[in-house]
Amino acid sequence: MKINRLRYFTLVLLTASASGVVAARFACAQSSQPPSSIAISPQLPNIPKRRVVITDFGAVSDGQRVNTEAFRRAISACRAQGGGEVLVPRGTFVTGPIELTSNMALVLERGAVIRGSEDFKDYEKRGGGILPLIGGVRVSNVAIRGEGTIDGAGAPWWKRFRAERAAGAPQQGQPRAPGQPQESPRPKLILLADCSRVLIQSVTLKDSPQFHLVPQRCSDVTIDDVAIAAPPIRPIRTASIPPAAATW
Repeated sequence: MKINRLRYFTLVLLTASASGVVAARFACAQSSQPPSSIAISPQLPNIPKRRVVITDFGAVSDGQRVNTEAFRRAISACRAQGGGEVLVPRGTFVTGPIELTSNMALVLERGAVIRGSEDFKDYEKRGGGILPLIGGVRVSNVAIRGEGTIDGAGAPWWKRFRAERAAGAPQQGQPRAPGQPQESPRPKLILLADCSRVLIQSVTLKDSPQFHLVPQRCSDVTIDDVAIAAPPIRPIRTASIPPAAATW
C-alpha cells in the first residue's frame, strides 16, 4: 500500500490561454508547517454555518446499500438553504457519482467512509463518457474536509483494465486497429472543473479507479494535509494528482 500525504499544496492560479495552453503556478511543501518563504494567499471558501446530515435523507451506513439518492437529496437541501455543511457521520456509505454545489462543504467525521459503487453502469454519463465519484463544475466556495475517507473501490476497475490489456487493448491515445479491443474508461475519484475557492483538507483518498484528485481549470485551490493511498499495481495509473491535471 502506497501512502502519500500532501501538506500545504496550494494551487494559486490555473488559467487557459486563447491557444488552449494551460499555465499553473503552485507551491508545495512536504512539511508540517506552511512554507514561510512563499508570499501567496489563495482565497479560502466561505461556507455558511448551517448543516444537513445525510442520514436524515435516508442514507444507511451498512457498506452495501447504494446511497446515491440520499446524498443528492442532502446536497439539494443544502443548496436550497443557501449552502452549508453536508455531514457524513461515522460508518461506510456506498454511493454512485455525486455532484457538489456552490457554498458547500462535504464534511466527513472521523470513521466516516464514502465508498464508490462497484457497478460500472452507475458512472455512465448520459450522451457518453464517465462521471467521477465526486464532481463539481463551475462551482465556487466548496470544500471537502474532515477526518474520514473517500474510497474509490478501484479493484473491479483495475481487474477489467488488466483483462482488456491482456486481450490486446492499446493504451489510451494510441491508435486502435480494426477488431482490436478498446480500453474502458475509469472514473476519477474527485474531478473539479472551472471551480474557484476550493479547499480539500485532512481527508484520506484511497483506491481510485484512476486519478485521485483532478482540479481542472480551477483557481484558488488549497490542498492541506490530505493522505492518498493506493496499491502499486502496474501498469495501472492511479496517481495522486496527475502532473498535467490542468489539461484533463
